[in-house]
Amino acid sequence: MQAEFIWTIISFVLTVMILSYVFGDNPLFKIASYLLVGVSTGYFTVILIYQVILPKMIYPLFSENRQQFFIAIISIFLCILLLFKLSTRFNNIGSLPMALIVGVGSATIISGA
Repeated sequence: MQAEFIWTIISFVLTVMILSYVFGDNPLFKIASYLLVGVSTGYFTVILIYQVILPKMIYPLFSENRQQFFIAIISIFLCILLLFKLSTRFNNIGSLPMALIVGVGSATIISGA
């Protein structure tokens, strides 16, 4: 019962902070928006690590299934190649995984439509 009351007070304060935008861009609104972005990013990161990266890329490296092992190796290799997009000198190396991402995304959108 006590925890519900505390979360109700926190949600009320954050709602008032967001509604303070009516009076202009002020520090209360900025704090609330930064808090929203930070919490959302943290939540997304935890979900990404525990539901995508670990079960799809790391755990198959230690399994007995060879097909999953090779898929994990290929995905890790493409991720490493994608990191080359951060460099201006080796930017072209990262074009292969980027083209794959764009192609698969386009095919998914077109087939879904």
